[in-house]
Amino acid sequence: MGMLDRFRKPAGNPLLEELTRLYALVRKRPHEPSIMDDWWEGRADGETIAVQDRGGGIIVYAGDIVEVTGICLVRIAPGSSGPAGNSPQRLDRIVGAQGAALASRFVLAAHPRGDFDHPQLRLPALRDGIPRLSPSVQEVSVYENDRGLSLLLDQTATRETVVADLDLALAMVRGVEGVRGLSRPSAGSFVAPPVRQSSPMARTKQAEYNRSNRQPTLAIPDPDAAGRAARAVLAAPDATSRQATGQRLLDLLAAETGIPTPELVVPDAQQPHRRSGGRIVYSLQGDYRRRQPSPADPTVARGGRPIGRIRVLHRTPARGAIVRPSAFLHTLLHEFCHHHDAEALGLLRSFHTAGFYARLRHLRGQIDGALDDRAAPGAPATPAAARARRRSPGPRAPNRRRPARRAAGPMEQLVLPFLDRLWSIIRGR
Repeated sequence: MGMLDRFRKPAGNPLLEELTRLYALVRKRPHEPSIMDDWWEGRADGETIAVQDRGGGIIVYAGDIVEVTGICLVRIAPGSSGPAGNSPQRLDRIVGAQGAALASRFVLAAHPRGDFDHPQLRLPALRDGIPRLSPSVQEVSVYENDRGLSLLLDQTATRETVVADLDLALAMVRGVEGVRGLSRPSAGSFVAPPVRQSSPMARTKQAEYNRSNRQPTLAIPDPDAAGRAARAVLAAPDATSRQATGQRLLDLLAAETGIPTPELVVPDAQQPHRRSGGRIVYSLQGDYRRRQPSPADPTVARGGRPIGRIRVLHRTPARGAIVRPSAFLHTLLHEFCHHHDAEALGLLRSFHTAGFYARLRHLRGQIDGALDDRAAPGAPATPAAARARRRSPGPRAPNRRRPARRAAGPMEQLVLPFLDRLWSIIRGR
């Protein structure tokens, strides 16, 4: 893109031209390579905004658009009553009576299989903000990072309605904004980083971060049993056996920690991913979802299925190769920690806090220790166990006699000290 192209004015859409002048937007590369339309970007109220032409209407983006769409809502057509009462597209089953205004105007355009929950829509910022958007807004997308929204406006939109909708979208982004910049604690210590309160709407989320950081451990009474189950997972050759052995490991971990067992799904499919500049910039190794509780028995979902569901993909994103056993096990334990947060700590929104990663390391360390203690000859070992063996100062096996190193010549005597010094500088010593 040339320098002059950045300041080229959009053609063919008068409303888009007005918005680029009003917000001083410039042409940039879209966040997603599959987007072919021109992308006009700028800043408003400290947040990123962008607009695009879409068949005479426009798309307005607010906040950070860095991941895939998590929730897509479509406006119910005028005069329509919407989907049937038992349809998974209906929002009243998610937002309840307090979200009646939202449920009467929008439905889910896409939804996962089963009856899953979308707790973001119960946040007051979204639950009360989305119904206030103008009638020209036909679609609302909430991104998986919960830090960005996009609005699709039809041809009835005017400059005044777009400005009002954008202001409301920015307020919703700030309302659901999470704590940023959490660093990983150093090995052997646990220091919860300070939590920044971004707005009054984020106080609930801040309390959940603090509660997550206060619990750095996830102990299991019988690590040896978990190690045996984990070894079976490492040895499983295909998606079917990985699902069976992984489910047995989850059953054991749930029983050890006193929580309900989640359901494991292992699709024999590639990890969903996005590319940018010819390389993969995002891939989904696995995820954790919670189904809606059954009205008859809140401890299970409808049909008696577990409320928690873990999915771990079986193949890599680019080549479709089978995921390494150790990587599969790590993802499985990662998603189990999300399930443990929801069931044992009451954190239905399980954030990636320093406390979360401390619990994951503690759980993984117990299982790795059991694997290392009971390693059978030729059995696959975890990376942590292999590193521990490499650090072990045990006796070395006798090596073959090596040929004597020849004496350094005059030139080598001058150059080698200089190279050693240069290498020490590069390594920072």
